[in-house]
Amino acid sequence: MNREARFTTLFDARDADGDDIITAEIGFTSPQQYREEEDFFLFDNMLGIVGSFNESLGILTLTGKASVQDYVTAIRSVRYNHIVVEGAEPLNEEDQNRKVYIKLKDSPAAEPGAFGGTKERIVGLVSTFQELNIANAFTPTGAVPFWNIYSPNGLTRYKDALIRVYNKRGTLVYEAKGFGTPWNGDGLNGALPADSYFYTIDLKYDKKKYKGVVTILR
Repeated sequence: MNREARFTTLFDARDADGDDIITAEIGFTSPQQYREEEDFFLFDNMLGIVGSFNESLGILTLTGKASVQDYVTAIRSVRYNHIVVEGAEPLNEEDQNRKVYIKLKDSPAAEPGAFGGTKERIVGLVSTFQELNIANAFTPTGAVPFWNIYSPNGLTRYKDALIRVYNKRGTLVYEAKGFGTPWNGDGLNGALPADSYFYTIDLKYDKKKYKGVVTILR
């Protein structure tokens, strides 16, 4: 799953000397917050400005002699893309809103790496959560001998999820943490009889909880 958005549409800059800009740099204020293979800054070359993204450092460099206003337009067009990698740790609340810096340089005579004033923007992620697809019945002796629970994002990230199943009397008959081992219809004391059972699933993620009924067929 990808999440993509322009990280700033309000960026502006001025150059008191009236010189053209020759390069700009965009990266995370705290390098520790950059996740290689997950975080990307995307830029479509325009106005004589060429972008190059360093994946090992998480830094986008824009180069090309152009006016300040052209650089403003270019920077406003930069997109931030976060790729949700299967099995990766979900972003915590702090990482959901991270600071990104923007630096401009207007003189080739300046010291290497010397830029003008730094501006910062907050990168905010909006999670597009994909709901679980939970089967309402299964046959332990059939072709699919387990309770099928599916997510387009994969289930690995929900390793702390708490799954509980109760019989009609409200007695807990099955409990598991995470989805590593699908439920095969066995209870605490062996195979459960064909019947309908009430379940609760707390993903321990984004406050997502599920409840419903699943039927064992034999």
